[in-house]
Amino acid sequence: HKFCSSSKLNSLTHPIMKTSVASLVVLAALAKVSAKMVIPLRKRSTHKTVNRERIESLLKDGEEFATSDGPALRGGKTTLSDDSLVIKMYGKTIYYGTISVGTPGQTFNVIFDTGSSEFWIPSTNCTGCETGSAHRNKYNHTNSTSYIKDGAPYDFSFMSGPVKGYYSVDDVHLTPTMTVGSQRFAEITDATGLGPGYSGASFDGIVGLYFSPRENTSTTVIENAFSQEQVDEPIVSFYLGTGAGDDGELTFGGYDESKFEGNLTQHSVIKGKVSVDNITALGYSSGPTNVVIDSGTAFIKAPPAQINLLARHLGLHKFDRAYYTPCNIPLPNMVVTFDGTDYTVPGDIFIIGDNINGWCEVALGSSLTPNLWILGDVFMASVYSVFNFLNETVSLAKAKR
Repeated sequence: HKFCSSSKLNSLTHPIMKTSVASLVVLAALAKVSAKMVIPLRKRSTHKTVNRERIESLLKDGEEFATSDGPALRGGKTTLSDDSLVIKMYGKTIYYGTISVGTPGQTFNVIFDTGSSEFWIPSTNCTGCETGSAHRNKYNHTNSTSYIKDGAPYDFSFMSGPVKGYYSVDDVHLTPTMTVGSQRFAEITDATGLGPGYSGASFDGIVGLYFSPRENTSTTVIENAFSQEQVDEPIVSFYLGTGAGDDGELTFGGYDESKFEGNLTQHSVIKGKVSVDNITALGYSSGPTNVVIDSGTAFIKAPPAQINLLARHLGLHKFDRAYYTPCNIPLPNMVVTFDGTDYTVPGDIFIIGDNINGWCEVALGSSLTPNLWILGDVFMASVYSVFNFLNETVSLAKAKR
């Protein structure tokens, strides 16, 4: 893309902030609800093939950031091997959960996206939704007795490209026992603009959970769940698993105390953004900046000048717009400081995919908005995050592993 253990929370768990208020008060304010249901957030990767000769030529042409003392400080450096002409990279990880839409329910694998308010699934007549040998779930509104025609045109451009279609209204089943009635969403009829990033992916659509819906968009599913009294509070909480059988979970209406260490600390969200004091790693320092905590983005991204400076400090190599590091040299931790509270992102969590001829891709990338970092799944996998859309806050704590 960019894609509840509380004893009194009427919460729904979908398996995938420092103020003057004390952490215990934050916990008490969040813990209001009575039963929980769990749906997993599963982790999948897309694949791409990279020609090693192309990589070598790019390095020789100067697209190399290992120009500082980064490699030496981290313990050495390696060179590309001659073992293979083609390397297959497993990365760009996404997390998705399963919902159903309509009556009877039609199943979809969706990304729950805190960086977008868009809710869309592919229509039966979608162009550009093909997945080769993989199965793509498509919505057929003629098979749903709860479908309501809307018909307003839908046209939206994500960073990866545009999608087009029209709005429809139907019931959305977040679990077999929790239904959001008459939810407005987009049926996509043209996804060609997204290219292979979507046509070859394992998810079907996106369920947006962003704080500030764009003008003329539909009300988000969590807002409707709250207004329909499906949850006592408009809260969603994320715990992202690390893969290899460790599924994550998404909780509607509350949070799960068993998934984090210590207390949650609350931070204000203003127009979807959170202010941070600093982002540091191996001598690099961003200084004060703004961030979006985005479950629909796999990487940590920053404006090009900042991400390139960070890459130089870490001694990374850049080719084909991606950053790489020798797999045998550990990356340092990154620390993100919100309102004086530090959250550590372990260095090893940045390594995505397999060891390919001694090189591993690093989950860093460029964003297009000045003075804005995107803290994607790499950051969110290191913390437990609770988004409160009524109070416009996000509460964070160290995730248990």
